[in-house]
Amino acid sequence: MKRSLAALLLGLVASTWGTIAVAQTEFKVLDRAVLTIRHPEGNTDERVRQIDERLVTIVEAADDEQLDVTVEGDEQGAQLLINGRVLLDVTLEDAEANQTDKAIALAEVWGDRLLAVLEQPGVMPELFRTANMPEQLTVAGRQYVMVSESVADRGQFVTDGSRVGNRVIFWADESNTNPLNVRAPNPDDPNLDGSGTDWPMLPDPIPEHVYVLNRYREFIPYRAI
Repeated sequence: MKRSLAALLLGLVASTWGTIAVAQTEFKVLDRAVLTIRHPEGNTDERVRQIDERLVTIVEAADDEQLDVTVEGDEQGAQLLINGRVLLDVTLEDAEANQTDKAIALAEVWGDRLLAVLEQPGVMPELFRTANMPEQLTVAGRQYVMVSESVADRGQFVTDGSRVGNRVIFWADESNTNPLNVRAPNPDDPNLDGSGTDWPMLPDPIPEHVYVLNRYREFIPYRAI
């Protein structure tokens, strides 16, 4: 994730437990189940959303694309951390809902599950693929929303150097048939007013899709809304 990073991480499930209705929400990373929050008084959806938001923040703050999972605490209360930042507080209520009387024991189980998911092939690159990228853009007054999948570079992406924040905006130019050429303004072009023959100009009307490069130099599409 468009399915943004935040949307990709979150999964919600409701059910009952025993003879008592118990709210139950599953936390997922890229559609992979990690843990289930249970509580007889509800509010599990909101708690999982908080975990999801924390994970997004942690991923976006990571400098070296590394996520180190650790656990701290004792029998009365524990914390699941990534890169030293709290992802989840594990309480005695959590432990009891998972048939144990030790918060640290449950935190360790959840930590192992999270680590196992993060170590699966392709998970880490996917988590970082849209990290720190805006979910929405406004280009020349038109709003765009991120689409989930990156687009293969067929040599048809061009830009006039326009930026939104620190992001250069590209669009597809079907007339650009050179498969090795991502066209952009030439800083040595004497016609800096855009009159140079090779100077791309933002189309009018503005395209339905624009593209932004991510940290892996992949083109991430944004769709007009």
